[in-house]
Amino acid sequence: MDIIIRKATPNDYEEINHVRRITWLDTYPNQNLDITKEEIEAKFNNMTKEGHDLWRKSLEASESSCSWVATNNNKIVGFCRARKKRSFNEIGATYILPEYQGRGMGKLLLTEALSWLGSDKNIHLTVAAYNTRAIRFYEERGFVKTSKEVGSKVCQLPFGSIMPECEMVKAAE
Repeated sequence: MDIIIRKATPNDYEEINHVRRITWLDTYPNQNLDITKEEIEAKFNNMTKEGHDLWRKSLEASESSCSWVATNNNKIVGFCRARKKRSFNEIGATYILPEYQGRGMGKLLLTEALSWLGSDKNIHLTVAAYNTRAIRFYEERGFVKTSKEVGSKVCQLPFGSIMPECEMVKAAE
């Protein structure tokens, strides 16, 4: 594999959205929580033009936010987003296409993001509470689950299901 990690640009949006959609469909359906593949498809299909435009614009690197992509033969197979905030920093998303998971790309992307964020502030992220693979991935990189209740628009799905999330924090050094 010829893996390259680079900063994302707004031109990468369609491929990043594809990675996001495929990864959500593979990761988040949960029979016990009544989260179906159809509901996840609806989340992506119901996204407004404004929503797409906001996501695309958010890929422009700035002093406070940056995104990276992992490519294999010029095809985007993963991405990671990070934001610098006033009192803490944040990992917004790290997704790798299912067929590329377990090959070190998530680690490379997260390392890039953590380097960009620095270690002077705590780094927060949220993850689906039942995504044990992701939780383990972040724990192996120094993140610890907190007891803080998390609620966001991301976890509210179109048919009424709620995706439970937990917060994880990597302490400043």
